[in-house]
Amino acid sequence: AERLHALADFIGFLLILAIVIVLGISLSWCNLPEVAARRWQAYVTQISSAAVLGVVCLHLVYRLCFPARFRRGFFTIVEVMVMGVALTLVVFWWLDGIHNYATPTGLQLLLRVVIWLFFMARLYYASPTLRDASYRATLRRHNILGAQTYKLIWVTRSADLVLCHLPALMAKIDEVHHSIYGRAAEPGTWEQSLGRFVDFTIYVTDKNVERIHKLK
Repeated sequence: AERLHALADFIGFLLILAIVIVLGISLSWCNLPEVAARRWQAYVTQISSAAVLGVVCLHLVYRLCFPARFRRGFFTIVEVMVMGVALTLVVFWWLDGIHNYATPTGLQLLLRVVIWLFFMARLYYASPTLRDASYRATLRRHNILGAQTYKLIWVTRSADLVLCHLPALMAKIDEVHHSIYGRAAEPGTWEQSLGRFVDFTIYVTDKNVERIHKLK
């Protein structure tokens, strides 16, 4: 399943690039004067638009099949509706003739631009790789964890107990820090990162001086 998701994320990234290309050639070739326009350009625009839209539709079906990975909401309903409209328009324009791609009207161009931009946005937010990278970048610029802070206070009589569990505790802290900020906690930056949200203090009342010294 993980390989399938990784492949789907890669295909989603390629689809974004493909939409940019299709949108670019549509706007470029459709604005050419009739003297400079070539019939093969209209066929390329027609076939590429239909092919990319078909793959985008398959990618949407894939996302609908995995609701645990891709949360469904209002925009999911909107995306399904837009996909239905886009497929209907492509079929209608295809059957109506090549002139819909050779010399499209202003309304047709506007619809294509809006639909392609919408699908680009949905593919971007559907990609955990692209979305999480942007999310971590936002977290690095702003502290969006909230104004509340949480502090763990651990009081124990055994220094050996702390020595036993401290490495695991530090590993968990590094894991949380890395998942939020995209990097491990660095010395001197704790108060500016995860330390603004959560902190901990350990009190050891062990009377064995040697064990206490090991904790320092």
